Amino acid sequence: MLRAVEERQSPRNQNALMTITQAQIAERMNYLGASDCAGALGLSRWDSPLKVWARKTGSGAPDEKNRIAAWLGNQLEEAVAKLFEMETGKKVHRVQEAYIHKTHKFLRCHIDRKVIGERAILQCKTADVTKAYEWGGEEVPQEYILQELHELACTSYDRAYVAVLIGNRELRIKTIERDDKVIAEVVKREIAFWKNCVVARAMPTNIKKQDSDTLFALFPHGDEGDPVALGQTADAMMDTLEALQKDHYTLKGDIEKAKNEIKAMLGAASWGKSSGWRVSWRNQDNRELDAKGLKRDHPEIYAQYLQNRPTRVLRYSRRGRQS
Repeated sequence: MLRAVEERQSPRNQNALMTITQAQIAERMNYLGASDCAGALGLSRWDSPLKVWARKTGSGAPDEKNRIAAWLGNQLEEAVAKLFEMETGKKVHRVQEAYIHKTHKFLRCHIDRKVIGERAILQCKTADVTKAYEWGGEEVPQEYILQELHELACTSYDRAYVAVLIGNRELRIKTIERDDKVIAEVVKREIAFWKNCVVARAMPTNIKKQDSDTLFALFPHGDEGDPVALGQTADAMMDTLEALQKDHYTLKGDIEKAKNEIKAMLGAASWGKSSGWRVSWRNQDNRELDAKGLKRDHPEIYAQYLQNRPTRVLRYSRRGRQS
């Protein structure tokens, strides 16, 4: 029995869950799907125009998403669909075929469910309880609004229902009605991205904070030849970067100062409260690996677990007037 449990938990089986076939990757390069929309438009918190471009052109390594989370989401999709039916009295069915935009064939989507008797989509989502605030009131995260607008564009349906299961405890249902004016703007921007970046194989210039890994995948090795002439745009960016760095150090110091002032107020007490806050300063043990001690006492073991992780480091300094 123990051996069977170990087999189920082995990295080999986890990797099986997380694998996307080369055929799937190649097929997805031919179109913009609903999950690409927010990233392509530069309106996603985790995706970006550069990431989407790299995926569609095969210019960089594909995104290493959490495949276990994606697999669990797929498994829970049926449960969320059933809960939607129970909550609303509506019936839904699965659609296997892709929907293709009637004019722009590179815009496609696969919907979770079709609502029977309505020109409507059901999108099934799950969310951690810590993300419940994103779905409060009439709120829907903008990434999912754009996803549904893309699907409405491809299907020509009238509305999309988004059913989200939060923390396996609560089902919330949102409705996104068709808005042809907004959909036309979304499609316009997707067309521009596809033609100007993907088809032209021109790297997007709208770079985001989440692009570090993609940039390293695109440019893993630095050429030590002649320097690149960066121009005045880079000068302006570097001036801004320097100012932001100074603000960062100042803010970091202010944050630590404020924390220490609160600690001084607490003194020997483990916790305290004010009219608006509850604050704790409790003891806990942090277990850390003594890397220096391991290297000194067991150098062969230390060497066995060293990992070489290539990277490129960005450094900068002001040039002198003579440079």
